Amino acid sequence: MSNIGPKENERDVRTCVIVPGLHEEATIYYVVKRALLTKLGLKVIVVDDGSTDRTSEKAKVAGAYVIRLPVSKGQWRALKIGFKEALKDGFDVVISMDGDGQHDPLDIPSLVRPILEGQADLVIGSRFYNGRVANLDMPPHRYLGVKFFSLLVSFLTGLKITDATSGFRAYRADLLQHLIRELKEDQYGVLEATLLAWRCGARICERPVKFRINKTSKKGSLRYFLNLCRVLVRVLLTKVNWLVSLKKFSRFKRG
Repeated sequence: MSNIGPKENERDVRTCVIVPGLHEEATIYYVVKRALLTKLGLKVIVVDDGSTDRTSEKAKVAGAYVIRLPVSKGQWRALKIGFKEALKDGFDVVISMDGDGQHDPLDIPSLVRPILEGQADLVIGSRFYNGRVANLDMPPHRYLGVKFFSLLVSFLTGLKITDATSGFRAYRADLLQHLIRELKEDQYGVLEATLLAWRCGARICERPVKFRINKTSKKGSLRYFLNLCRVLVRVLLTKVNWLVSLKKFSRFKRG
C-alpha cells in the first residue's frame, strides 16, 4: 500500500507509466523514450492490446516492459492489466497515457506533483485548464463532446472538471487498488474511473498538459460519444442509492 507524505522527495517515490497500445508502431518508441527521460528510475509498462504490427518490438527497444495480449481486449482492459502489474510491483504513483503520441510524456512531473505534495489522489491532465485550449486543431464535434461530458461530470460531482475524457492521469496506488475492484468497463472506462474515484472520497484535481491531435483517432466519433453515454448511464443507475442520496460509498484508505 502506498504511503506518500506531503513534499515527498520525487526521487524516493516509485512511479510507473502504463501505456496501452494497439497498432502504435509509428509512435510507441517516441512515447516510451520521452517518458523515460522524465524521472530517474521510472518504469514504463506497455500493454500491447493484440497488435499485428511491431508495437511490442519497438516498445521493448525503447526500454519498456511489455505485456503482449494475443487478441484485443479493449483499451481499459489493457490498462487494468497494466495497473495490476504496477501495483504488484509496489509502485506508489501510477500514470496512464496513450501510446499514439497525443500526450507529451514531459508533462508527467506536473501530473505527479499534486500527489507528492499531499493535495490529490487523482490528477487529470487537462487540455482546457483555466480556459486554455492546448490545440486549436481539435475537430469541433470532438471539442463539444469533451465539453459536454466535462460539464456533466462537474455537475454530478460538484468539482470543476474541464477535461473529463482525458486519459492522461496520475493515480495514487492506494486509490487505484480500490478502483480496480470496482471498474467494469473494458473499452470506455475514463468516465467510470472518475466518478468511482469521486464516490469513494478521492481528492481530484487537474493540471494543464500539452496535446497533439491524432487525425486517425476514433475518439470523438459518434460511436465513441454514444459509448461514453452508455457507460455514464450504467454507472449512475447500477450503483446502490446513487440517484437517491448521492452518498459516497466504500471509501478507500490512504496509506
